[in-house]
Amino acid sequence: MNNKLKKTVTTILLTLFFITLFNTQKVEAADVTAQDLMGSWDARLKINKLEVFGTMQKQKDAAYKQEQEPQKVTFSMHEGKLAVSFGSVPVPISLSGGKISGTEAVSVGFFPINEMILEGTVKKTANGIDFTINTWGEAFNKDRKNGWIYSYTYTNAPASAEPSASKPPAAEEPAEVEEQAVEEVIPVELITIEPGLFRLKVGAQRQLNVKIKPPGANAADVIVKSYDSNVIDINGQAVVTGRNAGYSEIVASTRDGKIQTKSRVFVGSETEVVSAVLDNIWTKSKEFLAGESFKVKVSDGNCGVRG
Repeated sequence: MNNKLKKTVTTILLTLFFITLFNTQKVEAADVTAQDLMGSWDARLKINKLEVFGTMQKQKDAAYKQEQEPQKVTFSMHEGKLAVSFGSVPVPISLSGGKISGTEAVSVGFFPINEMILEGTVKKTANGIDFTINTWGEAFNKDRKNGWIYSYTYTNAPASAEPSASKPPAAEEPAEVEEQAVEEVIPVELITIEPGLFRLKVGAQRQLNVKIKPPGANAADVIVKSYDSNVIDINGQAVVTGRNAGYSEIVASTRDGKIQTKSRVFVGSETEVVSAVLDNIWTKSKEFLAGESFKVKVSDGNCGVRG
């Protein structure tokens, strides 16, 4: 009786073991979907390569310090496509068979030459989702005097994994570069976009000219914040192309949003532009026609207007 009971217990335990093993393997083999990735993830940053030029020498130490801090990697849907961002511009990516890849060339602030390539892997494990993303590219201003060339790796490996904290030896840096590294970063006080108001025909192009003050201010702190991509497109050289008839604003601002400026563009024929202007005026005024009110402050009191 005891031997029979032992055999029964052994059989049950072996069955449970193989069921658990099969389920674990099934989880690990399942493909990761876009929905699985949605949201922000804490990740480790490893800098494989970083070459900086011109005024960007000032940012080198700050870049290596990021290896010591958790980074945010965010997956989202951008214009109907899966995209990943590392704190700024979303990069459209493809996801297939546990592999992701993507390329992007977009103007960011004062760096019209800004190209990124990324490749990586994602997989399901018994503990959740693991990913490793390798990115490399370059960002330069128009004359290529200021910018950087980089290669980064982002991974959501366990916290016990130590990130690379290595820095290029100081001896490899020219004396002039070392002096620049300790210079104080000059904050941006004023941003302007020229032209501030213009019209484009569909398919026509216009060069934007973004300026900052004071001279030598931190150009990397300025970004092109928003525009309607259905109406216009802005390429890596800050050239605006009219796509469809309509109206759009182009907003350039510091990353904290405290300093910003706008340029306004109407796209289409004269008739289509007039229609867009009237639509814009109608959108802003129709609430008053519905019985709402607004007040205008003057020195002697308030004037109210009602529809």
